Amino acid sequence: LLPILAEAAGMTASGPAGEVAAVEQRINQWLDGYNQGNVAQLMDIYSDDFLQESQDSVRSLDKAQVTQSYMGLFAAYATHIDGVTEEIRVSGNMAFDRGTFVANLTPKAGGATITRTGHFLEVWKRERGIWKAQRLMSLNGSAK
Repeated sequence: LLPILAEAAGMTASGPAGEVAAVEQRINQWLDGYNQGNVAQLMDIYSDDFLQESQDSVRSLDKAQVTQSYMGLFAAYATHIDGVTEEIRVSGNMAFDRGTFVANLTPKAGGATITRTGHFLEVWKRERGIWKAQRLMSLNGSAK
């Protein structure tokens, strides 16, 4: 679904078409894992040396810390995210994608849904033929 939405939104892409499609497939795996609350599925796309940086955090989070964060998030909230990839560029064994997202978090204990919007930039590397996200930087809008 995301590649169709991305094309409709005028996604910019460069690099070998098969590699761009492979990165898109990994992005879709992450989105699907997030929407199902499946930590293992979404964490599978991250490299072992993955780091996440966000304006909400004073330090980078490594893969283990991000895993714990998602476990806590999915325990407390029913989640849904819509991501729009605006650009994918692949060169050799490195790639990046960037875009926007809207995430809805509904407390499982009851209460109002929280909506978060933002932008992301993700750096990928190909490890043994598989694309893995190595870095993620996000800028979040205000929660509503």
